[in-house]
Amino acid sequence: MAHELAHQWWGDLLTCREWPEAWLNEGFATYFEYVWRTHAHGRDEADVELLGDLDGYLDEAGEYQRPIVCRQFEEPIDLFDRHLYEKGGRVLHMLRQELGDAVFWRAIRLYAERHARGSVETRDLARAVEEAAGRNLDRFFHQWIDQSGHPELECTWQWDGDKRVGSLRVEQKQEGDKVYEFATSVRVEVGGQERDEPLRISERSHTFELRLPEAPMQVVFDPGDVLLKTLKFDKPRPLWARQLAAARLGVDRVLAARALADKPDAAAVTALRAALETDAFWAVRATAATALGKTRRQDALDAILAARAQAHPRVRRAVAAALGEFRVDLDPGNARAADVLATWVQEGDPSCFVEANAALSLGRVHSPRAVEILTPVLGRRAYMDMIRARALEGLGATSDEAAYPIVDGAITRSASFQSRRAAVTALGRLAEGTAKARQARERLEACLADADFRVRMDAASALVEIGDVRSIPAIERARAGELDGRAKRRFRNAVMQLREKGSGGEKLRKLGEEVERLREESVRLRERLEKVEAQSSPGTAPPGPTAVPAPAKRPRPGGHRTGRKPIVPRRR
Repeated sequence: MAHELAHQWWGDLLTCREWPEAWLNEGFATYFEYVWRTHAHGRDEADVELLGDLDGYLDEAGEYQRPIVCRQFEEPIDLFDRHLYEKGGRVLHMLRQELGDAVFWRAIRLYAERHARGSVETRDLARAVEEAAGRNLDRFFHQWIDQSGHPELECTWQWDGDKRVGSLRVEQKQEGDKVYEFATSVRVEVGGQERDEPLRISERSHTFELRLPEAPMQVVFDPGDVLLKTLKFDKPRPLWARQLAAARLGVDRVLAARALADKPDAAAVTALRAALETDAFWAVRATAATALGKTRRQDALDAILAARAQAHPRVRRAVAAALGEFRVDLDPGNARAADVLATWVQEGDPSCFVEANAALSLGRVHSPRAVEILTPVLGRRAYMDMIRARALEGLGATSDEAAYPIVDGAITRSASFQSRRAAVTALGRLAEGTAKARQARERLEACLADADFRVRMDAASALVEIGDVRSIPAIERARAGELDGRAKRRFRNAVMQLREKGSGGEKLRKLGEEVERLREESVRLRERLEKVEAQSSPGTAPPGPTAVPAPAKRPRPGGHRTGRKPIVPRRR
């Protein structure tokens, strides 16, 4: 709602002069969602939604990158992507931090008043900003608006106890010779007191030395997650644990939970479990549940199962999704997850979103009872047909041949477009690399003529999943008669992906299964090694957050919110 209301100014009062400048409509409206959410629910709530915007942009940037203002496109709709919306909004957020609130809002007012009831280009915004700020910002607009990509940062932190000096190394690792220039800061906590040290990045590699009276308890690069970037930060686990337990900003605690998911040992599980059980902010609890699921450890499963009754529905959504990481066929101990999910699906949940996630996860864990339990769930109706759609996706994830006729039968004209989308996606997953591949290919090719453009797009993606190049002529025929630019783009990409993928569907499926099994074996071996080490040193407590001083008190965030929002492309 805030997005569309913002268009009264950014889109109606001021209108982009041409399609490549459409971020002045959509990027602005996206960022004003953040402005409204900060006002209505507080900064923590707004920051987590902004993190979701960054996730959405980075997901798309993994496929392709373009300048925000881009004049190379086949159809205008090609520009209405996450570069336009999410990246555009994040760039405005960086501009606000660069200028400070007073100057930023003065510039926005000047821009709006000067061009009211007219059409605008990015240079009109730049001139208003420079006039309000009293300085040249050509570099800012050039590197963030006119060029593609984003900085890919790798940081390391080392502490020299003898010299009482901390070294922060920051390197830009993006491909090519492009070097970004930007200002940021590092937040350190020493003796229970925080302080921010300003940093100016202008080269490929910097090493900053911080003289401190003692080793810091927290070291947070870019506090508040302002920069549009990817970041790999190599720092000791106790620093991550302290950040998760005590960082002032919710988004910094969320990012610490994500980082600990990549360090799947007993100490990380202990820190994540504490956050799941005690953090005041729902998004931190939800992210902790997700991170515990990614570890696939049995002690992590214990923690997730204990959170089954969390009061906040968005935390329960994350708990239900996290249980989907524990496949029964990879570890007998994971049967506990399947049993809880089966009960959850059968009994339902006050939130249809939680119930839907539980249905999907029941299929993902390869429960032998999944088809039996999920089939009657297809009759449950809910908002946007959420439960039925996720149950269909769950059936698609089972790899059970018995699910095929059920999913196939769900593709009917009378079904909602949401459930048809889920069914075509599930059909592609069930058939990939199996004897049903040809039958599914022919069924999906017929779905390229579905009445809803979203179903047509998902049918093309499902054909890519199957990986049979014989579907290329059908997709090309569908593209020739397609009127929707979004579907045309999906068809074009599907043909390209099929030509690259070839007909190796069965080999790819088997390879994926082998990777999953190797990952599970790695987790089990790590857990066994930890037990052996604990038995050899019975008097030594395992390292964990208990070795870190107690968290400093922080203000309780106002309101409740969910974890990361589902990324849905916005269309005006």
